[in-house]
Amino acid sequence: MAISVDRVISLGTNCEIAFNLRRFFGVERAYPFDWWFTPLDAVAPVLASRFALGINGDNLRAVGGRRSILNRKYRILHHHDFPRVSPNRLIAPDWTDTIAACRAKYAALGRRFFDDLAQSRRALFFLHGNGAHEFLGEDGQRALSEGAHYLNIQRTLEQLFPRLEFFIVVSRPEDEVLEASTGAARVVCLPPVTDYGDRLDGNASHFAGSLRGWSEALSRLRVRYGIHAS
Repeated sequence: MAISVDRVISLGTNCEIAFNLRRFFGVERAYPFDWWFTPLDAVAPVLASRFALGINGDNLRAVGGRRSILNRKYRILHHHDFPRVSPNRLIAPDWTDTIAACRAKYAALGRRFFDDLAQSRRALFFLHGNGAHEFLGEDGQRALSEGAHYLNIQRTLEQLFPRLEFFIVVSRPEDEVLEASTGAARVVCLPPVTDYGDRLDGNASHFAGSLRGWSEALSRLRVRYGIHAS
């Protein structure tokens, strides 16, 4: 594809795609999905709710011995939203003291998401992976395989932004098949991201993925990005 856009925005499902969009396109604006682990089937409901996430003490809980914070309403992991402590980098024992600040943060980012897109003409949304994480449970894992989620996301965006031209670029591992439902005409596949083993710290589990692989894949989209792109 070859297209000019004035917004490039991650819809999740993890921080790998947000990091690489910022690095490759020079995106400077943060949006709500950037740093969560978001189950694929939660993306459309979160959008439809206008980010009414339920960030409160009744809905959030520490999981995995404080390895992360689970949003029980949408099964999002707020993995980067609460302070951690050394040396094991677990969520701080007093993490609930920062819930109000987290709630205010996402209220602001949600407003930015809708305000920016209301002023945009043409946008690319990106989805990487299916958002699976170990705290979903068996039912959640089964739901992730349904290709209809891509169509639901497309339809939700069309309803929220009826005048916006957009495509949803989907990145999946090479051994997975994209099962987008018939009618999801705005969903396109990112070229495969080759893993060259090059990461910021040499750690195979580093969140950024292969920097060279992402640059090559995003280059093949032939996207011209800028607030005043035409």
